Amino acid sequence: MQTYRLIVTCIFVACLAACGATQVVVSPILEFPTPLVEPIPVHMGVYYPQNFRNFVYDESKDVQGADDTSIDLGSAQVSLFERILPAVFTQVQVLERGEPASLRAGLDAILVPRVADVEYSVPLTSKAKIYEVWIKYQFDLLAPDGSTIAIWTMPVYGKTPTAFLKSSKEAINLASVMALRDCGAAFVTGFSKVPEVAQWLESTIGSTAGENQFNHQEISNE
Repeated sequence: MQTYRLIVTCIFVACLAACGATQVVVSPILEFPTPLVEPIPVHMGVYYPQNFRNFVYDESKDVQGADDTSIDLGSAQVSLFERILPAVFTQVQVLERGEPASLRAGLDAILVPRVADVEYSVPLTSKAKIYEVWIKYQFDLLAPDGSTIAIWTMPVYGKTPTAFLKSSKEAINLASVMALRDCGAAFVTGFSKVPEVAQWLESTIGSTAGENQFNHQEISNE
């Protein structure tokens, strides 16, 4: 009987946890403003690690008092880079793990994006569903032989632009989408300004390859 009661109690607790959990699959970035800049004349490979493609942020009863929350960013952030990279570089090739070195030989470099950190803020004292999301990305720029050209981090931010949303899920999703759009704008405007990247571009194509001169705020808010 005690064993039976223990099993029932565990099932009940698990059900309560499931009911309180918030699981958000962030919407793919299907549209992004066309960058007003000439593509950099390089053949760029891009490798999306599995923990980037499938990235899920899990928060368990954080100090803000929120319910268990998971934010699935994987597909959405891959969809973002699928849209912005062809606008930044003249050629883009997606690489898979284990491909032979011959497929990398024609590349100028390989870009590897990673998620370094995620934070989010929930409303505490009001019923307005204003959520904020911070994501820190790390980018590795590698030579075709695997040696490092540059490593840099890029923080991005998004929040719900309105309080009139139906649910917390909708609010977290929208804040995450805004953070990803900020990521796209920051990458486009900032890639060639990373000192090590600028030095590599100078040696590779003989110029700073475009300073990406357009307004970051303008593109991130469209």
